[in-house]
Amino acid sequence: MGAWVVGGEAGVALWVVTYNKPAPVAPRTRARRMNRIKGEPRTGSRWAFLEEDARHLEAWGVAEQEMDGHCAGDCLASGMQTYLVMTVLGADRPGLVSSLADAVSSHGGNWLESRMSRLAGQFAGIVRIECPSDAVDALIHELQAPGVSGLTIQAVREPVNEPILRQTFAVEVFGNDRPGIVRELSAAIANAGGNIEELTTELESAPMSGQPMFRARGLISIQDGAEPAAFAAVIEGLGDDLTVDVSV
Repeated sequence: MGAWVVGGEAGVALWVVTYNKPAPVAPRTRARRMNRIKGEPRTGSRWAFLEEDARHLEAWGVAEQEMDGHCAGDCLASGMQTYLVMTVLGADRPGLVSSLADAVSSHGGNWLESRMSRLAGQFAGIVRIECPSDAVDALIHELQAPGVSGLTIQAVREPVNEPILRQTFAVEVFGNDRPGIVRELSAAIANAGGNIEELTTELESAPMSGQPMFRARGLISIQDGAEPAAFAAVIEGLGDDLTVDVSV
């Protein structure tokens, strides 16, 4: 519920806005919401709510202008966070994750989520963190310095995109292994309009013959309203030996 002390009417208006809306309203978002409000019929209980929202938006704009950058820039910057997505790779050894977590923590970062695994003696993973904007460059420099933590690390800033409404379902595929099966599977999903969010593949031995069997588990996102069953049919079309299980 933080508030900034600013003299004059702008200070009062800013207190009201930050009390009711914890996050500042970006100028582009403010303009878009104001345009929507202007197009609404000015009657009924809904208009009373929208009118109050408009007052908040206008108050934030006035306060932002009257502060003239004296506090607004510094106050906003001090609370800004940047999100990073990092890939990590290195020879496996005890303490790898700990050294990476120590580096993130020492720069005020917060470990949000990760997927990590050991494969053939190599440790690999992808990590998403948030970090104060003024510490991001120093963190990236430390992580990418040669020899630090024994890992090769690539980090990119997460872009700010409008969320796309999609639905996600889990899929499991099992069948005889053959060269190119991952390429066929991924191409079939992409051509049907699906996006692979997560994918794990492995080889197993058939119980009786010992023949290598392919198994894949993953999460696929599709446009809202699309049918997951249609994707199962597309995957099954890759071969009669494939068994596909879909769960929403």
